Amino acid sequence: MKFLTTLSAVHARPVIAINYPCLLSSCIDRILPKGDEQYAGFLHERGYSKVFKLFGFSQLQVPFRVEGDRMVLLRDELNILVAFHLPGIMESFIIAR
Repeated sequence: MKFLTTLSAVHARPVIAINYPCLLSSCIDRILPKGDEQYAGFLHERGYSKVFKLFGFSQLQVPFRVEGDRMVLLRDELNILVAFHLPGIMESFIIAR
């Protein structure tokens, strides 16, 4: 299942690291146990996340300008498409928000 997520900046002049995919993936991994700790523990113990990709996401949908190793966003909001293969993982992510 895929859904469009809109993120709003909490600071003026939002800046994101160019290597944001690694950071975003780590963030999603930390959010999942907050929605269903038992299910997330089951997935971690069984090792599904090591051999099976639990989620994916699109590139950031926002205009930006590159400054060094950072992306300076030219808007205060961005969109990103997040996709989950297993319905339980998607539910955990949505509940944890």
